[in-house]
Amino acid sequence: MSDSISREQAIDAADRADYTGLAVEDVKKVTDEVVKELKQLPSAQPEIIRCKDCKHWRQQTNYQGAPLSFGFCESDDMWRSLYGETYEVSHIDTDDDFYCGYAERRTDGCR
Repeated sequence: MSDSISREQAIDAADRADYTGLAVEDVKKVTDEVVKELKQLPSAQPEIIRCKDCKHWRQQTNYQGAPLSFGFCESDDMWRSLYGETYEVSHIDTDDDFYCGYAERRTDGCR
């Protein structure tokens, strides 16, 4: 069992701390400072962005236009990481559940 807890668990614990006997304004100051510091810490686990949620991914469709579970990546960084800087950029076929270190979360809601 790991001794570490997530940032969210630490923030929640600080928010629920029992400061019986202390003045309310002192408790609030301490808790606010702890939460502020915890929020500035990096997350223990990196965010994983699946291809289906990445702005570089384009979903393939069948001949009737129905979406399929695979598509292609248009990330220049992904392509070059696989084939080198001199390779001409194109696209890489991936499943919608795949992920990589070059993903950027899609904000337009489209695939």
